Amino acid sequence: MMEDREQELEQFRAYRASQSQEERNLLVQAHIGLARSLARRFASRGEPIEDLEQVAYEGLTKAVARFDPDRDRAGALRARRRGPRGRCRLPPRQ
Repeated sequence: MMEDREQELEQFRAYRASQSQEERNLLVQAHIGLARSLARRFASRGEPIEDLEQVAYEGLTKAVARFDPDRDRAGALRARRRGPRGRCRLPPRQ
């Protein structure tokens, strides 16, 4: 398990050094399951699953871009709760 974690952190370091879109896409693909599961968690609240997944994917892409592997303490990507009682806030429809 620790080897996997170190490998993951090395992938993040490689991405931060190169800012390569290919490296970023590999990291996003590695964590896409997290985004999907979070989107499904909110599916029963009236928003279409496609919209929820899109918001989750955008958040994942931004999280990968901002993540600093040298400051990591608990895990590579963390889902953070927002709003009262942990509710996810969606952007307004346009």
